[in-house]
Amino acid sequence: MQTSILKNIIISTLPIFVFIIADFVFKDSIVSILLAIGVSLLEFIVFFVKFKKIDWFIFVDLILISLMGLVSILFKDPVFFKLKPAIIELVLVIFLIPLCFSKKFITGYLSRYFKEIKLEDDKIKFIQKNLIFLIPLIIIHIALIVISSLYFSKEIWAFISGILLYIMFGIVILGIFIYRIVYKQYILKKYKEDEWFDIVTEEGKVIGKAPRPICHNGSKLLHPVVHIHIFNSQDRLLLQKRAMSKDIQPGKWDTSVGGHISSGENLVDALKREALEESGININQERIIPLGKYIFESEIEKELVFSFAYITDEKVTFPPNEIDEVKFYSKNEVEKLINENLTTKNFIKEFELLKTVPFLNKFTNFI
Repeated sequence: MQTSILKNIIISTLPIFVFIIADFVFKDSIVSILLAIGVSLLEFIVFFVKFKKIDWFIFVDLILISLMGLVSILFKDPVFFKLKPAIIELVLVIFLIPLCFSKKFITGYLSRYFKEIKLEDDKIKFIQKNLIFLIPLIIIHIALIVISSLYFSKEIWAFISGILLYIMFGIVILGIFIYRIVYKQYILKKYKEDEWFDIVTEEGKVIGKAPRPICHNGSKLLHPVVHIHIFNSQDRLLLQKRAMSKDIQPGKWDTSVGGHISSGENLVDALKREALEESGININQERIIPLGKYIFESEIEKELVFSFAYITDEKVTFPPNEIDEVKFYSKNEVEKLINENLTTKNFIKEFELLKTVPFLNKFTNFI
């Protein structure tokens, strides 16, 4: 996206460079303007021949440079032509505003020009976040172009209209790069004692990592968790009652076992660790029954939940500092708890998931 915008800026500035060079060689503003218009026309023709379609940005740029050039020739004053870069950049700003702040607009733009790319919401937000800095940068450059067109020499205007923009881009990008390095070190130092989670896409691909407090502060960074529904041979489902000290849904009945996957930890290791910590059961990997995955979002976090079932009659033990009580329930008893609003919201979602997994009937008559 940024590459596309930078390409358009380069296209719009090329005729300006031609004007500057031609004016230096021929010492004639009219000849220089005509050559610049010719280069803009050539850009339009080359793109049309190569891609068999009109690039509307190049077309608008051609119309503007032609109009501003003809007005300058008519009034014998190149100042009108000098204002052209400011106008084309103003068009860019008008385009960038909805692109940065409207999900519908940027989705429509991407689907039109990049049909093979399907982006998730977090990727779209990332693109918009990285595009926003262009708006004030280009507005400042527009103001400098106008001032230099009216009050400064042709050489200063040439520097501001062309090379300065790239220098400004370089300074901003370098500043962002330095800020990210400093901020990363700050986060690593501040949260070095906290548990860290991988940040993932909706498909489960790891794209970064963040500490627990940031994942749970409303940032909605998608991070993976595991849930295990433990059944016994009497077709009853184990539920745990969350401790009142929990920061999320305290005192509610919840999935048998549930917990976050630590950064760098694989799924099976996380299943075994959480099962041992919360139920005292040593999971046999070969008896784990995968149920599916889904995204759960609360007021403070967003999770990619990997859900499993496990059948055992082993004795259950639990950590009293995290869990108040555990108990096996029949299907009807679970439904009563749900109706009385005594379970967590994500357990309700998982209970519905349990009823949609046909092969689970091979292992338990609970469903």
